[in-house]
Amino acid sequence: MCYNHTDNQLHWRRMEENILCFTVILADDEPQILEGIRDSVEWETLGFRVIATALNGNELLEQTETLRPDLVISDIKMPFLDGLEVARILHENMMHIKIVLFSGWDDFEYAQLAIRYGVSEYVLKPIDFQEMQNLLKKIHRELETELEQRQNQERFAEIYQKSLPLLQEQFLIQLVRGSLTPEQMQRQQKNLSVSLDANHFCVVIMKITEESDDYLSQFSVAESVNEMLQQVCPFRTFRYLDKIIYLLLLSAPLEMIRIQKALNEASHISKHYNQVAFSCGIGSICEKLEELPASFSQAMEALEYSVVSAEESVTSYQDVELYENHVYTSISTEKLEMAIKLEDQEKVQKEVEKLVTQLEESHYNFNAYQSAILEIIFSISGIFRQYHMMDDEIFADAKRMTMKVLSLETGEQLNAWLLNYCDYIIYAIHQRKVDRNSILAQKAMEYVQQHYGNAELSVDEVCAYLHVSTSHFSNIFRKETGMSFLAFLTKKRVDEAVRLLKTTDEKSRVIGEMVGYPEPNYFSYVFKKNMGMSPAKFRKELATGN
Repeated sequence: MCYNHTDNQLHWRRMEENILCFTVILADDEPQILEGIRDSVEWETLGFRVIATALNGNELLEQTETLRPDLVISDIKMPFLDGLEVARILHENMMHIKIVLFSGWDDFEYAQLAIRYGVSEYVLKPIDFQEMQNLLKKIHRELETELEQRQNQERFAEIYQKSLPLLQEQFLIQLVRGSLTPEQMQRQQKNLSVSLDANHFCVVIMKITEESDDYLSQFSVAESVNEMLQQVCPFRTFRYLDKIIYLLLLSAPLEMIRIQKALNEASHISKHYNQVAFSCGIGSICEKLEELPASFSQAMEALEYSVVSAEESVTSYQDVELYENHVYTSISTEKLEMAIKLEDQEKVQKEVEKLVTQLEESHYNFNAYQSAILEIIFSISGIFRQYHMMDDEIFADAKRMTMKVLSLETGEQLNAWLLNYCDYIIYAIHQRKVDRNSILAQKAMEYVQQHYGNAELSVDEVCAYLHVSTSHFSNIFRKETGMSFLAFLTKKRVDEAVRLLKTTDEKSRVIGEMVGYPEPNYFSYVFKKNMGMSPAKFRKELATGN
């Protein structure tokens, strides 16, 4: 089985001998040695295919980034980037690639660095081709093993089992937050082995109200609550932000009295023995899992009251209801904010419609409705801070749009204005991204314009100057210019060389130094690769008028 590279995608094919075949790039600054390695080894028989060769470190790195081979075999001493430096870069960015380095130096320091940079083998010259064959067989076995491990379903099943507690916790969070349909609830209970069989349900939220670095005491508090609740009913517990959530599985509503007593007893024990206070909020009892989000919201509201009131460490929602038949509405803008950040206008419109429907079903008067819309606007305005868009112009626009809400007179106007405000934030985010990317690429090109004559100029130097990571910069630069940074730098140097060959009488060697290629042979190699002829021939044809 071999990799064929088509449009940068990897496709598998199987050899007649049914041997897995992996791809190789060879590199050496001596063409004869490079050809000897390429032509003397029976690569296909050993399960490999040579897909490229390179005469220097820069070319090797460029080919490796483009072709993504399974194995790189390189001389350690090469121009511009030596084998160790290439190994370091590959180890940091493409750790799956195996690396073999050849060296004519029996240097312990080199060997140490090679191990640190993830080099698979460090081989001394002259190369023994029998040793080379054995080495390739060994690496082929390692690559086969790694591939089999990735495809091993048992391994994935083991990972799944280790991740199951976290997945169960995420499911319970989604359940109380109202993120699941009834079908999803039923399916995930089965898939994640979460039993929620009960006649009634209730949400209890606990928060330790005294900041403490004594994690043992905090653990003891949680255990006290667990022990007390276990005497009353089964439950599921999980963490949510800085709180502990208890999903109680009740057989009858009357158990609520026992639950409150158990929590009060746990509070007393915690204060008396652990010197740690906690607060609890208890939501209303419900009969269906679909009603849990309401119980969760009620428990949150009760918890807020409990935190304020030092006398009441355990508070139920019924204790804080202000009006009879009060309908509680919790405004959550998380999904709306995510849609805005993704610049998905269709999704934004749907989420605004959901919020508006939720508010309208609450039968608010206009003042309350207006306050609710303002609450949503203030919440999503936090996106400006997250994207560092607090310059005077944007802040003034946002302030004007917010103040406009107070002058509107109907619910329909408020709804339309909320959607317009979301669209404005999307536009501001998009413009900020476009402007930043364009400016970043422009600064990089200006830096190249000023420093292309420096032979040591590299993407790392430019990224250090711009204070960005190489991966982030490379993606932006390619998107803005249509080419990689290395290709742009090479083009700039070759273009300048062409200009100097046309307009000056300087020797090719001097021109090469001026554009960042101090080694004449490499300058000639790069020039010929890009222009189709050597610098000398290019100048000769200029002289003859061709």
